[in-house]
Amino acid sequence: AGIALIVCICFYIFDPEGGLFVLGVMVALIAVIGFVAWASTRYMYGQNVKGKGEAIIATSGVYFNGRFYYWDFFGTHLDKAELREEKGLKLLHFVTWSPALTFGQSWDIRVPIPSGEEAKARDIVSRLSRN
Repeated sequence: AGIALIVCICFYIFDPEGGLFVLGVMVALIAVIGFVAWASTRYMYGQNVKGKGEAIIATSGVYFNGRFYYWDFFGTHLDKAELREEKGLKLLHFVTWSPALTFGQSWDIRVPIPSGEEAKARDIVSRLSRN
């Protein structure tokens, strides 16, 4: 967005008539992309809040709240699995990496640990850390 605005301002400086049109189109495009980014994160948040909180964890992926996170295919791998505590909530935290156009994409998956299941969570982390 920042680079697009700089380019549009340069267009406007060198050609005020056409540059104003380019600036307007780019600002509208930035607004649409910003709205889509905001709406998609709100949608994902809403789906997680409405979810049952069920998780199925395997050595090759996690199925959590209706979504499947798979890290055992071409170029994708699990970087780390660890126990965390955030805001008083105990979590299983998985960090995965997958190839992307430039460098790669890192994903964080946080699965809440029900009270009394901490021993199972430690076992999961130790098994996944060995793989």
